[in-house]
Amino acid sequence: MTHKIDQGRDPALRRMAPRFKVFQPAALAWDGASHRAHILDVSARGARLHCAQMPPLGTFLALRCREVTVCGRIVWSKEDRFGVEFQIPLPDGEVRSIIEGVAG
Repeated sequence: MTHKIDQGRDPALRRMAPRFKVFQPAALAWDGASHRAHILDVSARGARLHCAQMPPLGTFLALRCREVTVCGRIVWSKEDRFGVEFQIPLPDGEVRSIIEGVAG
């Protein structure tokens, strides 16, 4: 079952930033705990992740991959995957750092 937060926006507008498929290890932090995860795709505005420990829908968290750290909110979840909408869009160089798997 998929759970989503109604964001009251046109779905077409949410995908204005191109998404890039990746498989990069990442660290997540929420509620004072750290968790290992993998980024499955990323854009300047958000990411799709896999994590054995699922954060609740609506949770605010910090995502760290390489030298990039970004804060966001869980906006959908399905099984062991979920979507994070970043609070502030990532600059192109930080997106590239995640995609290429190198320090920015």
